[in-house]
Amino acid sequence: MKKTASQKYATKKRGLAKKADKLLQILVVKLNPTCICCGDPSSVAHHFIYKSQSNYLRYSIKNCVPLCFKCHFLIHHSKSSELSGLITLRKGKDWFNELILEKNKLVKTNLSFYEEKIKTLEKL
Repeated sequence: MKKTASQKYATKKRGLAKKADKLLQILVVKLNPTCICCGDPSSVAHHFIYKSQSNYLRYSIKNCVPLCFKCHFLIHHSKSSELSGLITLRKGKDWFNELILEKNKLVKTNLSFYEEKIKTLEKL
């Protein structure tokens, strides 16, 4: 069965988003080699404001926190908010307040959005 134009568009959009996500992960870990929580080598760029909560902050480096796999797992699978509190404490109240203000900004996530983000991330 042949794909429709909208299916092709959606496939291309997903591919660009995946590429941008990967570039962001690599960049954050490269710039921040240690986990902000425990000091072990970082392996993940954790989105403090989750991707599902803000497309505007999805590719913001300031929203990405370097974590090791263990701390990242604990943040997502623990009922405790201890590590999120520790991150906020270490990054500062101004950082936190700035993210909260930017969280609800709207952005159109079309192909050009992802192409622009990829171009920006490749330059960094």
